[in-house]
Amino acid sequence: MSNNHAIAGLVSHIDLPPLMTAAHRLSFESTPIDVTFDNGETTSLDPSEPLSAGYAQILEDLRDAKIPGYVEINPETGSISRLLIPLQVKVVALVNIGADVAVGLEISQAHRVLKRSNSQFDRLLKILEEAKNTGATVLVTDNEDREIVDVRPWEKVTTAQELTALELAAEALSTESIKFEELADSDTASATESAASGIQAVTMQRLNQLFNWLASGSCNPITVPPPCIPFLYPDDGCWGRAHEMARRIVSVGNVPGKVWNYGNLKAKTKNNPNCQVLWGWHVAPILAVIGSPYYWVIDPSMFAKPVTVSQWKQAQSDPASQINYTVWQVFHRSKAGQVTYDPNFTLTAQVLATYRAQLKVRSLSPSGPPPYANC
Repeated sequence: MSNNHAIAGLVSHIDLPPLMTAAHRLSFESTPIDVTFDNGETTSLDPSEPLSAGYAQILEDLRDAKIPGYVEINPETGSISRLLIPLQVKVVALVNIGADVAVGLEISQAHRVLKRSNSQFDRLLKILEEAKNTGATVLVTDNEDREIVDVRPWEKVTTAQELTALELAAEALSTESIKFEELADSDTASATESAASGIQAVTMQRLNQLFNWLASGSCNPITVPPPCIPFLYPDDGCWGRAHEMARRIVSVGNVPGKVWNYGNLKAKTKNNPNCQVLWGWHVAPILAVIGSPYYWVIDPSMFAKPVTVSQWKQAQSDPASQINYTVWQVFHRSKAGQVTYDPNFTLTAQVLATYRAQLKVRSLSPSGPPPYANC
């Protein structure tokens, strides 16, 4: 049984007039805007509510990207009171922490918890346990504090239309024009490579150019225009960011690798209202540098410049964490060493769209858009 005052699933229709932005449309409307989900359930956006214009834009993004949404309904008005972005994931770990349960999801790097204080605790835990035992995919929704608020079975079958949408999003990534003249191949140290990894060595100047170029593709936290990379949402999605950065690095003639860190990780950040994020693992692209004995990490979600792997690991606050390296083509590597690939970048496009939506939702929260001055 699902929450009587919540709907989760794919958005099939939002009743907004064409040819105008969602924000402008709502400002001219005086009647509720109908929203329909693929299971036939309907709700509405109340134009008098301050978040409705922003929610309309996000719901349109979710519809176009074929990404699920979760909305809570005001039982008195029947309109949307809160919008969150659920994940389509598998449950890989359930660990008791006092009265609560820590929940490990794949693919996701963030720590999540199911609180005993949740009125639906027993029902949600039962769904999570069954999913863990069977390997089934579930739709999991959590809030800003990574507390799980909803779990439901998810047996989505990708249609040809939805696959086309993913492929178009991936094509938009692959055809993005390179507008940075200093990234000319002449600065590439092609003669020096790491034999063990195939990672191409570059000059320090080239490394800094690549970092600055990639960081310049960060999303504006208010408008979040694709194909920007949501570096300002560090909570989750690192594997998608890393794969897109690697794709862009390769597109200008260099060969990166990837570094993976597994542990009880905690990173300070100005881009989370709590001034920190908790991870079970993290990944970023790396390059070798001519004359340097170290691999250098490109991670604009954590740093304003390239850092060594040692510095990158140290900033994640777990001395016992485990570092592993892979070629850049690995999309996801589990702690046990199982790897998956995304050669067409369709999964990458979906991850980026999901966390762009998360960034938009965060920017509409009472905390406002990142970065946060209190951090």
